[in-house]
Amino acid sequence: MASVPAAGGDRRFVGNDRVLFGIIFGVLAFWLFAQTTLNIAPVMAEDLGVGTNLMNIAVSITALFSGIFIVVIGGLADRIGRVRTVMVGFVLSIAGSLLIGLTPVGPLAEAFLLVGRVLQGLSGAFIMPASLALIKAYWDGAARQRAVSLWSMGSWGGSGFAALFGGFMAQNVGWRWIFFAAAAVSVVGMLMVRGTPESRAETRGDYRFDTAGVLSFMVMMVGLQVVATQGGNLGWTSLPTLVILALSVVFAVVFFRVERRNPDAFVDFGLFRNMTYTGATLSNFLLNATAGILIVAMSLVQLGGDLTAQQAGLLTVGYAIAIVASLTVGEGGKAIGLRADFDALPIREDNDLPYRSRVEGVSHLCGHDGHTAMLLAAGKYLAETRKFDGTVRLIFQPGEETMEGGPAMVADGLFERFPVDAVFAMHNMPGLELGKLYFTPGETMAAVDNWEIELQGKGAHGAMPELSVDPVVAGSALVMALQTIVARNVSPQSRAVVTVGAFLAGNAGNVVADSAVLRLSIRTTTDADRELVLGKVRALTAATAQGFGCTYEVREGQPGAVLVNDPEETRRAYDIARQEFGEDQVEYPGPTFLASEDFAFMLQRRPGTYCFIGNGDTPMVHHPRFVLDRSILTKGAAYWVALAEGYLR
Repeated sequence: MASVPAAGGDRRFVGNDRVLFGIIFGVLAFWLFAQTTLNIAPVMAEDLGVGTNLMNIAVSITALFSGIFIVVIGGLADRIGRVRTVMVGFVLSIAGSLLIGLTPVGPLAEAFLLVGRVLQGLSGAFIMPASLALIKAYWDGAARQRAVSLWSMGSWGGSGFAALFGGFMAQNVGWRWIFFAAAAVSVVGMLMVRGTPESRAETRGDYRFDTAGVLSFMVMMVGLQVVATQGGNLGWTSLPTLVILALSVVFAVVFFRVERRNPDAFVDFGLFRNMTYTGATLSNFLLNATAGILIVAMSLVQLGGDLTAQQAGLLTVGYAIAIVASLTVGEGGKAIGLRADFDALPIREDNDLPYRSRVEGVSHLCGHDGHTAMLLAAGKYLAETRKFDGTVRLIFQPGEETMEGGPAMVADGLFERFPVDAVFAMHNMPGLELGKLYFTPGETMAAVDNWEIELQGKGAHGAMPELSVDPVVAGSALVMALQTIVARNVSPQSRAVVTVGAFLAGNAGNVVADSAVLRLSIRTTTDADRELVLGKVRALTAATAQGFGCTYEVREGQPGAVLVNDPEETRRAYDIARQEFGEDQVEYPGPTFLASEDFAFMLQRRPGTYCFIGNGDTPMVHHPRFVLDRSILTKGAAYWVALAEGYLR
């Protein structure tokens, strides 16, 4: 029964962009368009007049059918042909999308909706594994790396933007047009893939379909799905729920035993001995778990928080905008991570430059745009020259200024999805010699706690302060009291700072404000000092509020961490930079700062170092007139290239 070698096809055919983007359109039809129901389910339910329970089933049933059949269809595609399988997936996507888009209001709504969602799930099962196999068959070398990267952008990126895209479409065009567009995208993709030579894998003549394994797996998954979606209605401890759960467990055991004994098992548990495969499986589990949480969160903020689907979708932006690009050359097993931040600041820029910020009140006054430019340039050069042996991960991180981006990426499985042996970052620093690189082992930057304190008083006319409880006076006293914490409690041999960066109260001079808000930046370099300082902030706030007759609330932001550079990796990075640029262009050990960096959270998980590149005699970062000296862009990019090539020899 063998036709061509494994992962094979017409060896004369070379994959091209027409076929590749046709495949990506199919991937997007599932991950971007079909997954919009994560966010727009409340809008659809209201418009169609269906209940929340039915809508929950409709949302989840797509993932259920995709998950149940994706392995089975992948094996089937190897036998009947991967192009044929992808084309069937397109047909299923078109049919499912049109059914949902045309779902009528009334008694037929349930049937249209559920059948459409099932077909969409099956389309994912047909398209995903077969399309990846086609990429393996018809693309090689750098072209294959590019194809896989674009395919991944369609799947991972599509899922990341699904809620945002769905909310925008639902509010501005109408939710039905999402599915009409999905059908159109699938038609275009099908036309682009049509005519591609068929590809099959070598198969054994004695192969038998794993009927027992598939059926036991289906019963197990359907049972778990019923418990998850209907347990609240049936009662989590009710007899029906417990019976269904017990049956799911029984069939799970049956499934496991069948698969262990069957040479033609559709799930080969032996693959989990491969750590790369296991890591990839876990990362996929984390992605789908996050999607499940998003379903709940999106529904809650719309039904309970009175947000629109578009507003709810905007809340997921952080889920989508972190970017990791991988470059692999040769057979080397080592991997290095290079991280650049790209977020801006809520500051009005006061520079007269042709490239100044065009968004009022928001600007790149910390140089993160420059950091991203350096890493992009380095990535382009590394991809073109390919003078390394291993894998380079280009990590583009959001949310550094709020201390949220780094820990969010780590919690989202950054190093499980994209394993690295070491990770590195760099930041420009005004006041340091222009273009010079500085490397500091050990504790280099402080932990930060961004807190907000609200004092609630009693407003009154400015001419009758005796009728008020003035939070401005209380806040002023608190500002002064906070300055004593470091001066009279922290040892002079230690370093800490408590900064009140904003004091917000009132809008008119003849009105005693009703409340006042203080925004604090608290920085410490040891756990003991952090505990001491934060405790004093709480105590002084409580005492001051009580003394002035106010009530208060302390709102704690994302806590930071002390940035600790690994001594060995710091020395290695320094040696590579010294060899590349010369002794006079590097300094070891370098300076330390009370500024903070959420790269600290990445360094808690992997060894690495965070260095500084001098920006010369310019205003400090976060100043309205800060300007990144563009001459350091090439130096920074050259450092990244030297580090990658030196580390991955």
